[in-house]
Amino acid sequence: MVGDGGTGVIGPGGFLDELLTLAGGTNAAASLGNPYPSIDIEKLESMPADRIIHLLPGATAAQVETVRRFWAARKLPAARNVTILTDWYLLQPGWHIADIAEKFGASLHPDPTTQGAK
Repeated sequence: MVGDGGTGVIGPGGFLDELLTLAGGTNAAASLGNPYPSIDIEKLESMPADRIIHLLPGATAAQVETVRRFWAARKLPAARNVTILTDWYLLQPGWHIADIAEKFGASLHPDPTTQGAK
């Protein structure tokens, strides 16, 4: 997911889709056929996802909280496994591409020994 409205997804064919695959994930939006499609809530709730990585580059604490509330109100299992990433570089292929892949991997495969640790 991208943006704070809950309708922007990262589809197939872009660098973020490729990084998701390299991190061991499968893009639930791959069948949409568009690298950056916009979807409605009904479509979102019908997608076969078990985790959500929501990208909010440069988001404020208030924006993050709004997105957390958005996911808390959703009726899909993946809404219980949401990672919100706010690093400024998330949508830019470049120097931080390995960092993005690492963040995706950590989101998809959390270390059970650090769960709940701050």
